[in-house]
Amino acid sequence: MKKVIVSVLLLTLAFSTFPKAAQAVTISPLVVELQGNPGQTLETVMKVYNDKDHEITVDPLAEAFAGGDEEGNPVFIDPKKVDPDLKEKMLDWISFSKDPVTIKPKEWVDIPMKINIPPDATPGGHYVALFVSQRPIKKSDEDMLAIATRAGTLFILRVAGDIEEKGKLLDFNVEGNKKFFAYLPIKFIWRFENEGNIHVKPRGNVHVDNVFWKKDNISLNINPAETGGNTLPHSIRRYTVEWYEGLKPPADNFFAKAWHEAKHFKMGRYKSRLEAAFGQSNQKIASQVVTFWIIPWHLLVLVLAALIIILLVLRFVFVGYKRRIIKKYQKNQGKQ
Repeated sequence: MKKVIVSVLLLTLAFSTFPKAAQAVTISPLVVELQGNPGQTLETVMKVYNDKDHEITVDPLAEAFAGGDEEGNPVFIDPKKVDPDLKEKMLDWISFSKDPVTIKPKEWVDIPMKINIPPDATPGGHYVALFVSQRPIKKSDEDMLAIATRAGTLFILRVAGDIEEKGKLLDFNVEGNKKFFAYLPIKFIWRFENEGNIHVKPRGNVHVDNVFWKKDNISLNINPAETGGNTLPHSIRRYTVEWYEGLKPPADNFFAKAWHEAKHFKMGRYKSRLEAAFGQSNQKIASQVVTFWIIPWHLLVLVLAALIIILLVLRFVFVGYKRRIIKKYQKNQGKQ
């Protein structure tokens, strides 16, 4: 067999069965994307770091995974609980030491693994996660600390051959399908279905144009993550694109909202257009257009109120001035 050393292409997704605060291990890389041909042997490593101040022991294990919810979270498949004919064949291709690994405090260890792609391997995507599960810490003969953690690396393999890249846009709209907004940020939601046999990462832009003037014409990256953002085969992925990403909404009071609208002023009718493609063949995704309005009404109410107050003050001043002129005129007439 031909042997090659595979470099890591992308690093992105982390997962664990416990909150990060309880984690004792750090995994690197978080996602490994590999490419290979039938009959080829690939080699790579998973690096595991002991974050704790004491020695830990971890057990490596592998599980298949598939597309889960529309947020891109994978579903892990216990090989003991599924039909053997349905389980990911890549589980049988992987070889790694299943012996427990002891890691000293604040040290890295490498867990090497090989992927032996059989000559009759099915072309397309194959997906396996390599986990390390920390063993409970024994404090004494009678006492065992039950908290344990599990973290891992996703291995995404593309086997060359008859690759089918096929997908379609299911929906594109602003969040909540709203037509009117008072202020930024505004989120665009689009959903993509992968109908092929390989993972794909859609790319492109949402173009936002002000219908009345050209000042606000902007382009937003539809899949801004530098790494990851894949849609797995036969799954649906929901992507969120935010206009003014990172901008926090104002506090829930009238004057805070008015100040926010003035500081990040936008007003008018806007047209948003999704233009995207996916796959190595750069297939185009059908374009869709959504229109909406931004009307900063909190700010407009304050401006209107201020104008009314100014007009009332001017009227009061004018009326007072007019009365003084009339009185002065009448006084002068009386003297004559």
